[in-house]
Amino acid sequence: MEPNNDENQNPSTNKNKPSAEEADPIDRDQKLSLINRKFLSGRVFKPPPDRDNLISFRPQYFFYGSLMDARQLRKILQLQETPVLQSASIVGWDIMLWGQYPALVFKANNITHGMAYEVEKEEHIEYLMR
Repeated sequence: MEPNNDENQNPSTNKNKPSAEEADPIDRDQKLSLINRKFLSGRVFKPPPDRDNLISFRPQYFFYGSLMDARQLRKILQLQETPVLQSASIVGWDIMLWGQYPALVFKANNITHGMAYEVEKEEHIEYLMR
């Protein structure tokens, strides 16, 4: 019969192995994935000073009525230059007239074509909401 000691009862336990807290932090960090190391570094994103900080990204707006005309959009947004619009489409919507104005209504699997514009400033969003 074998002597009764901790190693025989728990053979997977190694008393000489350091705990996670005692492990070398450099060695521990090398075992972490890149994304985990970046997360643990705790750096905060700071946008460049010339960027409109109120919008952390520049949203694309979809136009399907009179705003598909770049000259009309230029007037509404009070731009110096004619805006660059890109052909775009959305799925699940259809254009119907609401009185004299076009409006988007849900229609499953339907494809609606229009134009997209990248909004550059928060004030432009405010102009579009009027």
